[in-house]
Amino acid sequence: MTLRLVLQNSSPASASPYRLLDEQDRELTWANDFLDAQRLRQLSPRSLRAYGYDLLHFARWLQPTRRPLAQLNQSSLLDYVRSQLDREPNPTPSTINHRLGVLRCLYRFRYGREIPGGKSHFQHTYTTRSPLGYGRPQPKLATGLRLRQPRLAEAARRAGCTSPVTPHRLRHSFATEMLRLGVSLPALMRLLGHKDIRMTLRYVQVTQQDLQREFHLARLNNTPLHSIPKLPLPATTCPVRADIPALHDAIDATRHLLQLFRRQLHDDKSRRKLRRLSQRLLNLGHELDSLADAEK
Repeated sequence: MTLRLVLQNSSPASASPYRLLDEQDRELTWANDFLDAQRLRQLSPRSLRAYGYDLLHFARWLQPTRRPLAQLNQSSLLDYVRSQLDREPNPTPSTINHRLGVLRCLYRFRYGREIPGGKSHFQHTYTTRSPLGYGRPQPKLATGLRLRQPRLAEAARRAGCTSPVTPHRLRHSFATEMLRLGVSLPALMRLLGHKDIRMTLRYVQVTQQDLQREFHLARLNNTPLHSIPKLPLPATTCPVRADIPALHDAIDATRHLLQLFRRQLHDDKSRRKLRRLSQRLLNLGHELDSLADAEK
């Protein structure tokens, strides 16, 4: 039976345009349901195409073995990897790892659990820190078959990376670094090939240093919401006239200077004294108003 991947542009917006069909144009339900779910996650058409070809490659290998998908285990994955390495030209380790990653996602989607071990078990430990950058390194256990990528592993070792480095993790690092350099989220979404900004946000990691930097920049750009009013003070201490409005101007100017001086003090006792003195001046202004009303 011949299997192929076709592009159907007439598919609904909620369905993947890439479909796996057999020679009688019947759909492979287990593969197309998974592609439809990735479409709902707003994966780009390029990613759906890559997922489709990975599933097509696996389906062509699975078909002659007559194994049901439910019986897939780590031993089956080992046979699948061997069959790829025995063929010419040999795929790169990153290509095989990407296919294995798609199969793990497919199995979790279909059965809600990880692929069982079978006769073969693949495990390795590594250390990781909190996303906010604090705390002690915590040991983690990674399961599943994964090929070693010599060049990437050597570059990670030289860079001092303590956790496993994969091309997809580098993609996350690229997104985070671009955001720190000032690239906007819409531009970053286009660079990553996403259709939805929510998918882009999954790639961005905010650390404690990022929070501190943003808070510091906000403090530098801070402008006082309630600025202190500036009253026109007379050029000399002697008023140009001797009447009640001139006295009111002198009281207002004195209270204004008291407020400015009180804000510079750190002693609470002195601040309270100046506040009481300012209140007395305010009461004095009220008495002047009463005097003006009496004269009328």
